[in-house]
Amino acid sequence: MLQEILLIIFYRYILNNMAKVVRAKFTGPCSGVQRAFSTASKVVNEAGDQKVYYFHQLVHYTPLDTLNPYCLMKPYTGMQNKGYCIVSAHGEDTAKIDKAAILGMQIVDATCPKVKLVHNKIIDYSKRGYQVIIVGKKDHQEVLGSASNSLQEPIVVESIEELKNTKIDSKSFLTFQTTFDHELADEIIDWAKKNGLEIHNSICREVDMRIQSGVDLAKDGGIQVMIVLGDMNNSSNSKLLLSNVRSVTEKLGKETFSAMELNELKRKISTVNVEGKTFGLCAGASVPLEIINHVEEYLITL
Repeated sequence: MLQEILLIIFYRYILNNMAKVVRAKFTGPCSGVQRAFSTASKVVNEAGDQKVYYFHQLVHYTPLDTLNPYCLMKPYTGMQNKGYCIVSAHGEDTAKIDKAAILGMQIVDATCPKVKLVHNKIIDYSKRGYQVIIVGKKDHQEVLGSASNSLQEPIVVESIEELKNTKIDSKSFLTFQTTFDHELADEIIDWAKKNGLEIHNSICREVDMRIQSGVDLAKDGGIQVMIVLGDMNNSSNSKLLLSNVRSVTEKLGKETFSAMELNELKRKISTVNVEGKTFGLCAGASVPLEIINHVEEYLITL
């Protein structure tokens, strides 16, 4: 009897001192990213002796090249003439795709369907003589790929101020980089409507859902530390997620750590006492579930 009581006390002590992890309602890879992952995995697994290349990394997540099966893929240099070449979730410059196909590469299109819709809209409106305006980062792979679908040279702007200072035709069509900030997009859409532009609101709501669920979790009174996973150097959606979560945690006095993967997170929290604390965990739309699961398993042990 005494032994049983002691065991109960012991297990209660362990449970009370283990870190708890609450994952955001929407976190990790969106449907477009999941599609790119599954497409690439299928090609690699079925390629046999043929090599698999990619024009650009499948998604903006640097550690992806260290994970199976993506580590078996190689960047396409434009010199290869056989094997498979995968178009990333962000899309690709049509001229590069056409050139690779002419050389003999088998093209596999893993472009996100939402980005593909932007491409189709640009093709349609440019065929009808509209001036195409794309709002987004000028050097972003998605924007470069979208721009290549216009029959005329498109205009690319990064802000409403730049748009207002740009000479535009009365017959113009406006669309967005899908990961552009939705609040800034709403402001631009209002201006574009007042000025008679045709508009395709291509902002990805799946990114918004991840940002909002991360913010909601940060506001939770039971969360003491927030963990945000993503490639903050290269991923637009991860940067937006982190900035929005931090705007909440800083006001509430909660600690926030960002990392690309588990080892980076371990280094960052190694000097902080997080024993037995409750963690909130959220991740950008480009982070594989494998990474999120590894981080959650580790946090539980603290």
